Amino acid sequence: MSALCGRQGGSLPAGWAEGGRDFIHSWLSQHCPEYAESRVLEGDVAEGQPFLLNLVYFLLKEMGDADYAVFNSFKTGVTLGILQPMPRTPAVFEEQVKWKRGFDPFADPSLFAANYKSLGEHLGAVEEQFRLEQEEGMRLEMDWEDFVARFGTNYAISALAVLQEGEKLRVLHDGSNTTMVNHRIRPRDKVRMPGFRELQFLLRMFQAERRIPVSVVGDVSKAHRRVKIDPLEQGYQSCQLRPGKVWVNRLHLWDGAHLVLVEPFVGRFA
Repeated sequence: MSALCGRQGGSLPAGWAEGGRDFIHSWLSQHCPEYAESRVLEGDVAEGQPFLLNLVYFLLKEMGDADYAVFNSFKTGVTLGILQPMPRTPAVFEEQVKWKRGFDPFADPSLFAANYKSLGEHLGAVEEQFRLEQEEGMRLEMDWEDFVARFGTNYAISALAVLQEGEKLRVLHDGSNTTMVNHRIRPRDKVRMPGFRELQFLLRMFQAERRIPVSVVGDVSKAHRRVKIDPLEQGYQSCQLRPGKVWVNRLHLWDGAHLVLVEPFVGRFA
């Protein structure tokens, strides 16, 4: 699906992806008048996204998928659940009622956290990386005055650290300590990961019914960085390299805790 609905065909033979997309475009246009209208008004690809989200939205809607509406939020940006509750999809997921990270509603998280020492050793390289990501639309550098004018007090400038893995530098965004951004994210859809027992049960069932299971394995490049965040909450994904300037992450961050918290969005997007 990602190969057919993306702008690039991936590893498919030449012409297959384009042919598949043309077929789906034609089928949806005939069966769903709203789709043809939306293509004229919105286009096929939303700003900052590599996928044909409009196509996926209407295709799943016509198929009767209970979770089709979530793809509309991917166009403009999903909520972190800080300024507004995360949405629920009860037809697909159980309700999440407990979270490992507790948060006192009367707590007063800091708006700023100082960077770790490891950043100073690689400041130039990290800044160059940020500028490349800005060209791709992943980040936005803002003057402090403009930043405050846009977000008011709805922001958190979290600490950065750098982990060197051979010749590669991994920038870590600490959304937990001091600013407590991760503590405030509350996914309301519970995502379960099938384990050994579930897989063993399925294999035995297929064997008993003499059926041949087929699995499709795929991978989306930088899947976690393809999810746009609601512009109103992007201020909570901010960091600072130099005084007077703020870097705003427009897409979902690669942060272990953060990834788990927004997994319902990332998993469905991938």
